Parts: sequence; C-alpha cells; structure tokens
Amino acid sequence: MPIQRLPQEISDMIIDFLHEDKQSLKTCSLVCRSWTDAAQYHILYTFRLIAEPKKGGYTVQLRPLLEHPVGSHIRELILTPGPSRYSPLSEFTIDVLLIVLQSLPFLRSLSLSETGFVEANDHSTHGSRSFRLKKLDISWMWPASPGTSHGFQDVLSTFDDVRELNLGPIHSKHLPDQLNFTDFAPTTRVRTLTLAEVSSPLVATLGSLIHPDSLKMVRACINTAAEVALLGALLRSVGSQLEQFQLAIWNFWFCDIIDWATLNLSVCPKLRSVMVLYANAGVFYSWDIILDILAVVPSTIASLTIVVREADCFNTLNWGQMERRLAKFTMLKKLSFRLCRGGDPFRSREVGRDIKERVSSALPFFKANNALCL
Repeated sequence: MPIQRLPQEISDMIIDFLHEDKQSLKTCSLVCRSWTDAAQYHILYTFRLIAEPKKGGYTVQLRPLLEHPVGSHIRELILTPGPSRYSPLSEFTIDVLLIVLQSLPFLRSLSLSETGFVEANDHSTHGSRSFRLKKLDISWMWPASPGTSHGFQDVLSTFDDVRELNLGPIHSKHLPDQLNFTDFAPTTRVRTLTLAEVSSPLVATLGSLIHPDSLKMVRACINTAAEVALLGALLRSVGSQLEQFQLAIWNFWFCDIIDWATLNLSVCPKLRSVMVLYANAGVFYSWDIILDILAVVPSTIASLTIVVREADCFNTLNWGQMERRLAKFTMLKKLSFRLCRGGDPFRSREVGRDIKERVSSALPFFKANNALCL
C-alpha cells in the first residue's frame, strides 16, 4: 500500500503551530527531510549569542554560524556579552557587523545588548550602505574598553533603512564630542524612534544621520527639564513628517519650571496622535505638568492619550481646567485616560469603572461626540 503524504504546505502549517515548542521542533526536524526546513525555520528564527572571552568573543563564536547554511533561517539575532563583559574580546566591531549582515540575508531584527564597540580593523568596508532592518535595538551600558567616539554613528550609518530603532542608554564613549557632518546629507531612513534617554551628543548624532522625511513616530523618556529642549531640537531637525509622538516623563518635581514650548511640536504639521505619561504619584504629582504640555500640543491632533501612575491621581484633577484645556482640540476623535502598566512607559491599561464614570460626567462634550475611549 503506497504511503500517503500530506502536501508540503499542509505539513508546514502544522509545524508552524509548534513555533514556541523548541523540543518538539527538534524532534520534527529529524523525522523526514520534508519536515526539516520548516522545523529549522522556527528553531533558528531567533538566535541569541552570548559572547564569552574564553571562547574568543563575537568574532570567533559567530564564525561557525555564519559559515553554515542554516544561518539563512535566522530572522532575529541577539548579541550580548557573557559574565566577563569587561574583556575587550567580547567587544563588537563594524567589521563583525558587516560580516553578519552579509552572511544573514534574511535578518530582520538585530539587538545589541550591553555590547561595547571598538575601532574597526578595516575602514575600507565602511562604504557599503545597502542594508535594511525591520528592527534595531541598541543598548550599550558599560563598554569594556575606550572604544571609538563614533561607535554609534558607525553602526547606524551602515543601514539605509531601519523601520524601528530602539535606543537604550548609550555610553558617551560611543558618541562623538563634536560633529562635523556637513559634507553629506543624512540618508538613514527611520520610521519609529524610541529613546530611553535624551542627551546632547545623541540628539546631534541622530539629527545628522536620520533622513528628515522618514520619521513618522517618536517615543521618548525624559528625566530632567534640560532634556525637554534637547528633544525639541531633535524634532526640529527630523520631525517635519512626524505623525505620532509619545512622551514619558519620570521624576519631574511639581515645582520644576519648564518651557514646554521648546518641544517644538509646532514644527510637526502632520502630527495627529499624542500620548503623554507623567509617572510621579502621591504628593509629588501635579496635573499642571500635563496641562502645560497640552497647551503646546497642536490643536489639529486627532488622538490624545493621557497616562498617569495610579488611580488616586484622578482625585487631584481639576476637571474644569482639563475641560478648558481640551476645548482647543476641535478635531479630536479619540480621547483616552489610562494607567501605567508595569515598567514599560509606552504600555498602559484601562482605568477602573469609577474613573470611567467620573471622566464621562466631567467631559460631556467628548462623550456626546463619541470621542471618549475608556
């Protein structure tokens, strides 16, 4: 009796349901040749490499992976140092980055976590700028060696297009003290930019690298009043096409005097969605911070989300003041009040039923126009 075989696309769909079960996928990869590719696709989709000095660091540990045909299955690559991160053998170089990008043609996401950067060995390879990524995460916390002051610039300028750029704290050793990029125009296209912190060298570097017509969304955490103007300088430089803006504010005192006009949101004529999170709580919470920010938000936005630390913050809100401040947003189609969710400043959760009722009764105009989303 002949063996009945499922069509390849059906067996691939079945194996797709095991994408999070690594052990079952490994078993499937050994069953028959027709199952191997589908199983390996999921097994190797996300690959994490921990660079250890005793094993030769990134350069040596990556070589077997990049030389083997299975590397074509990798879509997400995470590079992070081992426990001995203070050894320069675990440091990253632009040469290694270029080899990775050339050897993994289907790579969509690259994460450099707590990874230092040292001077490249061969500067002749820096001319290639044909690489694209869906997502690039960079977080250099404690570089192991002095490295190069242009480390971040070298990495980002390697790409023509990065759809989502997420930046954690970047050590000042990887940012140039002085910039002189007047000889060329910025060509790296970035759609979404997330900043865990804002500094003058970082803002100057991003303004010199990101194509000003590409940026659609900015998400930024700020911790000091000085960072407000720095963030505004970045928007003035690359925010002409900005459509979404999310601002997370941490540790601001209620008595801080801040010129929120320096955010320069007025230079973003296409801005349609704004989210503001103010993370203080208790006696240190002041709605004046949010009201002052709303004063400089363009009246043409269509979506506004206000996120607070905890439900008790609503007990100190003057709803009359809030209603008068919101009156200028005549094109508003979506107004939301939310609560913080965990440690992620850009994720939130619904308010309770009592808060929903309070908001609905305090803002009857937006309720009548079906603009309240609670």
